[in-house]
Amino acid sequence: DFERFDGNQLMDQLLDEQIILLENNGFSFELKPCSIPFHIDVHLISFRRVFDNLFSNIIKYADKSKTVKIHYDIHDGLLLIHIENVVKKEGHEVNSTGIGMKTCKKIIEQHKGQIAVTSNKQTYSVHISLTLS
Repeated sequence: DFERFDGNQLMDQLLDEQIILLENNGFSFELKPCSIPFHIDVHLISFRRVFDNLFSNIIKYADKSKTVKIHYDIHDGLLLIHIENVVKKEGHEVNSTGIGMKTCKKIIEQHKGQIAVTSNKQTYSVHISLTLS
């Protein structure tokens, strides 16, 4: 059930929804959208679920006093999405089963893409790459 979308319109819509949630929860953000036109084939409900999960995690675990960075661009036939936040300071316990990120990984793989997470004690970054057809 994959549908073809104007990539910039789709990303704008998905990110606008999440940015409203960030703002409503006291976060600031930096958004760098893509300036290159592209089309992408996605299963919309699943693809939206990835964003819902990623931004839900930011609201739970990120430091509100730091800017959430969101960037997406096209490079070598790939849509590259990068989301980075600063993790709350010590004393905030993380109660996570990891199921959400496993679900994101499965969905991104179904879209012929990859998702990688890099983290240290200060920052948490998610990198998604999707092949454009």
